Amino acid sequence: MIIRDEVKVMSEREAYQALSSKSRLDILKLLYKKPLSVEEIAESLGLQPITVRHHLQSLEEAGFIEAHEERGGSVGRPRVYYKMVKTPEIVSFPRRHYLTLSNFLINTLRFTVGAKNANKLLKRVGKDIGGRCY
Repeated sequence: MIIRDEVKVMSEREAYQALSSKSRLDILKLLYKKPLSVEEIAESLGLQPITVRHHLQSLEEAGFIEAHEERGGSVGRPRVYYKMVKTPEIVSFPRRHYLTLSNFLINTLRFTVGAKNANKLLKRVGKDIGGRCY
């Protein structure tokens, strides 16, 4: 995971890996509705709590969910609930080289139809696209 300007960016691989399990997707569907404990998730999905903990750990590391503790007022350990994160991490896809591609296409156009005709054509296309934006 990369942090850019305080925004967490997860790689495409990390996202796919976290979402590669049907059980993890089922857990996310449950947590989308409301925060739940390990035991509640295990009971809803018919899984063992240790299995649910394993899936929760993967989802938490990937940045899809977060844990929070709630005290029930009694003595003992607080109960841990899991919930969806408020601001999910951004999945970073491979960089595209649009500038390189556009320069290549423009140079190919100039070579094919000539610089003067290419400039006329690009000017007409620019006006057409600009006219649709307003």
